[in-house]
Amino acid sequence: VKQFLAEAPFKGQVKNPVAFDVERDAKKAYGVSSTPTMFILDANNVVVYKHGGKLTAEDVEHIKSLVTANAN
Repeated sequence: VKQFLAEAPFKGQVKNPVAFDVERDAKKAYGVSSTPTMFILDANNVVVYKHGGKLTAEDVEHIKSLVTANAN
């Protein structure tokens, strides 16, 4: 994944931290059952959104609203 993100067209575009769960600790702790799984955390590291699988356009709009609401 790190190599993939370092290559075009993503090179320099991904500014957010990307976590790797090598030991599967997060998978167990957060009940991850599908790949990919996305979590959005607020400023206090509280999970405000969890999504497993393919994203729809509706999902993306919902995520945008969450990120905007938690930006401050």
